[in-house]
Amino acid sequence: MSYQALIDRNLNRAFNSIKDLAKVVTLTRNTAAAFNFGTGESAGTPISNTFKAVLIEAKKSNKERNNTAAQLMFKTADAPILTANDTVVIDTISWKVGNYLKSDGYISLIEIHKE
Repeated sequence: MSYQALIDRNLNRAFNSIKDLAKVVTLTRNTAAAFNFGTGESAGTPISNTFKAVLIEAKKSNKERNNTAAQLMFKTADAPILTANDTVVIDTISWKVGNYLKSDGYISLIEIHKE
């Protein structure tokens, strides 16, 4: 048995143990790399993917604009690499993907924002 298989098995066990703290996240991204400069939107068909993640530290980052920032922790193998053009939906609330804070190949921690 390899260490990678051992870590993956224990990571699955950990995400199953936290039960309702792990939220189902729906990732939406466009497939095409085309960008319409007239409308400011990317052109393409949206693709959605679901995975489990833990929402950490939701706090208001700017009182003037009513902007809320949070951190999202998920298993790296469950989700594709997220970009700034992607949107995640957690409990019917849409969040924009921000920066990667940490990623060790097993667990990733990213910033997400909503207004």
